[in-house]
Amino acid sequence: LARMMLKGGAVKDKAILEIGCGDGQFCHWARERGASRVIGLDLDEACVNAAVQTYGPSGIEFRQQRGDALPEGRFDIVFWMNTMQHERAPRRLLEAIRRVLAPSGLLVLECGVVERPGRSMVRIARKSDVCLYPTLELLMKEFLHGFAVRGFHKREVLAGDPVPRDVFHCT
Repeated sequence: LARMMLKGGAVKDKAILEIGCGDGQFCHWARERGASRVIGLDLDEACVNAAVQTYGPSGIEFRQQRGDALPEGRFDIVFWMNTMQHERAPRRLLEAIRRVLAPSGLLVLECGVVERPGRSMVRIARKSDVCLYPTLELLMKEFLHGFAVRGFHKREVLAGDPVPRDVFHCT
């Protein structure tokens, strides 16, 4: 979803951080389109090792780590796509993102959002696990407080995930 939201030249000469990079395909996509610095973070050691082996030679830095200790420096674009439901402290991570985001930077946030009243994290069973998803009010009024937020692509349900995902561009 997030890839579809950006025009081809949007990452050229930009410093890119991807939180929850998986096998590194999106980092590679950004590097191929001219990003000057690309760092991908993921918790899964096997994913990070595969990303390093496949895309590391192209100058992408991959790290196995949680998002609470973000890399040094400023980033023009931070991608946090479809992993908020696995994050222990999403509000703290968003505060860390705000600190590393360049003044004119963009956070592209793709996440599942529960449409129900109130400000809470809602426990949802999926096929493989149980995850916590924010309500729209919690996401907008607390987690993204201080960001200018524009919903970019709304309500897409993907196989295996019962909670519809939205894409937000946050500055």
